[in-house]
Amino acid sequence: MESDIIIKATRDEIDRFFKEENGVCTVRLFKSLNNGTYSVIIRHAEQKNRLYGIYAIPELIKKLQHPKVIAKQLEARIKRTEEALEREHIKNVEMTSRVGLGAGMRRVKLAPSGRRERELESRLEDYRKRLKELVKDLE
Repeated sequence: MESDIIIKATRDEIDRFFKEENGVCTVRLFKSLNNGTYSVIIRHAEQKNRLYGIYAIPELIKKLQHPKVIAKQLEARIKRTEEALEREHIKNVEMTSRVGLGAGMRRVKLAPSGRRERELESRLEDYRKRLKELVKDLE
């Protein structure tokens, strides 16, 4: 759902708000109106009504964050991250299997870096931990 709202915040605070994992993305950010307010069209999870009016960022977070919606978003992120991790693992195995037996004499790098795989694993662990805490809070 899209809502047309005004946010009372600095540009840095707005950028930080949209970079965080909160289930909200910006569609359009119009230039400053006055007194540190920005007109914004945001896309967010379904709610009963669209949002209208002027909000500070903490108020907006409270308005948009429903535990059940957050849980669904985290479950979807976990699924996507697991799929990306599986693809990365397959890619690394294929790259390793293509290296011949005599490659150690000719190359310094024998296997692909596992950095991306480790990043995905840590992200997946973080999502699972957040979901577990959220489920505990809901009960």
